[in-house]
Amino acid sequence: MASKKQVIIGLDWDGTVSDYSDAFAFLASRFNSAIIITLNEGITTAMAAKTLKLEKGAITVEICPDERVADSHQWKAEICVKYDVAIMFDDDPNVILACKKQGIHAITVREFIYRFKED
Repeated sequence: MASKKQVIIGLDWDGTVSDYSDAFAFLASRFNSAIIITLNEGITTAMAAKTLKLEKGAITVEICPDERVADSHQWKAEICVKYDVAIMFDDDPNVILACKKQGIHAITVREFIYRFKED
């Protein structure tokens, strides 16, 4: 019997999960697992699991190596390909473009505060 394909969500941390943790926890719960793809060296699996309300076994954290920071958008796309990510969310449009060039679905998380006017 063939094993069922795991459906993985890719998430940036700073400006994405850090800003919308409840929304991404809800979204991540709909996937088999989540991978945090970040430049933030302080992110741990335990922290990500707690924030996303997932079991530690359902989370992978990939932190950009120092030598790839200059082309981190390409590195993130490569990680998405490596893990066969179904969809990636990032606040950097360059990451989205790099992912799309690799055939990875990707969405920019960008808030335009001028749209939200308080009374």
